[in-house]
Amino acid sequence: MLAYHGTAERFLPKVLAKGLKPRGKKKSQWDVASRPDMVYMSIGYPFYYALQASEENERLLVLEIDLDQLDEDRFFPDEDFIAQAIANRDQLPLDDVHNFVRDNLEDYQHHWKLSLEKLGNCCYQGVIHPSAITQYCLFDSSVRPALGLWMSDPCITILNFAFCRGRYVGLVEWMFGHKQKLPDDEFMKLDPKRKEYWEKESKNREGIELRAL
Repeated sequence: MLAYHGTAERFLPKVLAKGLKPRGKKKSQWDVASRPDMVYMSIGYPFYYALQASEENERLLVLEIDLDQLDEDRFFPDEDFIAQAIANRDQLPLDDVHNFVRDNLEDYQHHWKLSLEKLGNCCYQGVIHPSAITQYCLFDSSVRPALGLWMSDPCITILNFAFCRGRYVGLVEWMFGHKQKLPDDEFMKLDPKRKEYWEKESKNREGIELRAL
């Protein structure tokens, strides 16, 4: 099973040498802080997370990780998945539930595969060794603005992933060479020329550097 971690190009040498490490004592970049002892992975949004971590004019870095090379006892669900499920079920404020779930994530550990399936995200406690990284992708969004826009502002919810999973996952799989064509664009039905443009985009690898490890 494959999942992906998005970050910035400037961290590539350190990642290749020492692997992916949890943020530890570094300040979380999110308003609702993530777990400091976890490395977060995604099958649908890694380029969005890379965009958040990157500086202006810096290429996005996404690493492909073979989950079968990791210790299954150290996988956890993304706390957003559990928090959204509880908040929707009990009609509670999401931020309050998120803080509780984050602090008690061990109670929900057995839901990590469901988190990956239903939200597209999960996390791993501790360091991900470089040997588990199969390849990486460097993406210059300034060269491919259409793709960059597609990655820029997803709605990361259980409901949205249920409807848009094919689009998000398909884009990641195409970026990493696992699919020959980009997933269908919703504007194709409104504009026939859009389909022709998207087919050309599928054959264009400009701005994308893919390296196997």
